Amino acid sequence: MVVQSIKNVNLLIRINYFLIGGSVGLNPYFYGAIIEKIKKEETAIRIKKAKLKSKAELYGCFAFINKKIFLRNE
Repeated sequence: MVVQSIKNVNLLIRINYFLIGGSVGLNPYFYGAIIEKIKKEETAIRIKKAKLKSKAELYGCFAFINKKIFLRNE
């Protein structure tokens, strides 16, 4: 299902590079299955594991709060 979604996004807006994070990127079984299925498809799609791992939500919240507090339009 994930691989089909990636392929659909690739076909619609021509994105070739995808970052996989969250619970799918942290789980070696799921991440490995995605990589293997993409390799079998022989497409130009490239997949990488997100570097923030389980801290992505924390950094996203920080960026949101930082923007709201310090970049306020007055």
